[in-house]
Amino acid sequence: MNIFNRKNRENNKKQKKSVLVRIFKDWTMPNIKYIIFIAIMSILVGLSEGAIIWVMKHFLDEGLVGKNIDKINILVLCLISAYLLKNIILYIIGRVSAVLNLRLGRQIRLRLLNKLLKMNIPYFHSTASGTLQNIYFQFSGSVGSLAVNPIINIIKDGITVVFMMGAMIWLSPSLSLVLILVTPLIFIPMLKAVKKLRNLSKEIMTQNNTFQGKINETFLAIDLVKNYQTEDFEMKKQKKMENLLYKINLKREFITAKIKPLTEMSIGLGIGYVLYMGGINIAKGTITIGDFIAFILATQTAFMPLKRVINTIVMLQQQIVLSEGYYKILDTNTDMPEACRTIETDAPLPIEFKNVSFSYPKQEDDKYSLNKVSFTFEPNKSYAIVGFSGSGKSTMFKLLMNWYDEYKGSIKVGGVPLKNIKPTNLSQMITLVSQDNFIFRDSIMDNIKYSKISSSNSNVIEASKKAEMHDFISTLPKKYNAEINMNTLSGGQKQRIEIARAILKDSPILLFDEPTSSLDSSTEKKIFGSLKKITKNKTVIIIAHRLSTIQDVDCILVMNQGKIVEQGSHMDLIKLDGLYSKLSSLQKTTLV
Repeated sequence: MNIFNRKNRENNKKQKKSVLVRIFKDWTMPNIKYIIFIAIMSILVGLSEGAIIWVMKHFLDEGLVGKNIDKINILVLCLISAYLLKNIILYIIGRVSAVLNLRLGRQIRLRLLNKLLKMNIPYFHSTASGTLQNIYFQFSGSVGSLAVNPIINIIKDGITVVFMMGAMIWLSPSLSLVLILVTPLIFIPMLKAVKKLRNLSKEIMTQNNTFQGKINETFLAIDLVKNYQTEDFEMKKQKKMENLLYKINLKREFITAKIKPLTEMSIGLGIGYVLYMGGINIAKGTITIGDFIAFILATQTAFMPLKRVINTIVMLQQQIVLSEGYYKILDTNTDMPEACRTIETDAPLPIEFKNVSFSYPKQEDDKYSLNKVSFTFEPNKSYAIVGFSGSGKSTMFKLLMNWYDEYKGSIKVGGVPLKNIKPTNLSQMITLVSQDNFIFRDSIMDNIKYSKISSSNSNVIEASKKAEMHDFISTLPKKYNAEINMNTLSGGQKQRIEIARAILKDSPILLFDEPTSSLDSSTEKKIFGSLKKITKNKTVIIIAHRLSTIQDVDCILVMNQGKIVEQGSHMDLIKLDGLYSKLSSLQKTTLV
């Protein structure tokens, strides 16, 4: 057990060191010129503070004690000048730091966003949306906090401490020596707490991600909550999580709360020692009142940055944990190497499934969503896939979109393995109209254009007409410039927006997953009439909801338990008197 714990400690140290080194290489070094500039400015701040101590000493000894009015006038002007110089420089440092931090934060977030957008679909299916939001903002912010702020603060505060220590030694070497020897005692409480704080920060981060994901789910499912009147149930769930977070955070706050008073006590003992020894030396006449007051000022000025350093180290424990999460995402490899995806093909081409078997992640090994499926979709023909829920219909589409590439068998387009086709080329060839229609908080025009951003407005209008959406849009005050979102349109209207996107994109291969499931029969007939016109000379595959809409396709595939159990035209399958015939006879049976 001890060996195991020791290995864990060693791994944690290596991980922490690795993260800090990567942050330094990735973000600190590219901005080193700004840090050097701040360091130079900080030296001037240190000189100004040293000048203030020097002026105060002479003001007391030569001005007040010596009752020299001319000295008082000159030294007051010097004091004001020193304070003015110090604060002008601090203002410059503040502006440079603000620009650096904001620009760095933007770069860090964009790098993470670029990585997240390139993640494959399974990653997003296995990660809660609330967690993703937390990752984007908190993880990025933590890296930014570690990249420059600690270094800038250490430089500024370190230079101040060095100058103040120099002033203290100049004023009283004996008093300074004792203070320098006891100063490390200030860090003892902090060093003991660091390990506990880092472990608690990891636990808090995990629980925060879970909690935010649950909260996000609750608000996304608010219609369901209201429908089943489960407000009290949701409150109980969230209260339980809140209590857990409260306890963990309380532990961290209690540990942090110990550090400040212990640090302050150590500083208080140091200042108490200075007052005691300084008073004795003044009584003996070995130092002047000016020396003593200046020494006190220098001591306080030196201890302030030391306190900030301690607070920074304490806060950095959480930032290190979050930064580890940031780099863990950057290092995640969820996709095939781009080197494998270089082939471009031109449609129309046949799509061949050969002995394809597939099970979703975390699905039992012997449970297949697709089980040895073999079929060739010929170019420029129409197909329909029907079957009960869970029979594998949508899974075929997901594999064809290359969202999942861990399957047995092969899928080829024009003889080229799907896994080797360039992603941009595959996207141009295939368009999926899904059941899950998403509407951005944007204008209708830009929502439809999303499938082909370079399209003209006239093309968008033409596509919306074919999708039976134009008449509705024309009734709106701002027409195509009207802003919409997920809550402003009905299910049928959202579906028509999605169909308009597909029409606008004009891909040679169209996949329709229940394209009219939210539409009434009248609108459905109109849209299918339009689709027949626009799908000429295209390969069309439809997952059917109503069997009456797919009777004219060239071939119907009937799926059951991950296998193609029947195939043929509508009439052929009716004559076969198998599963399709039974489904057809049910008329109103819902096929999902």
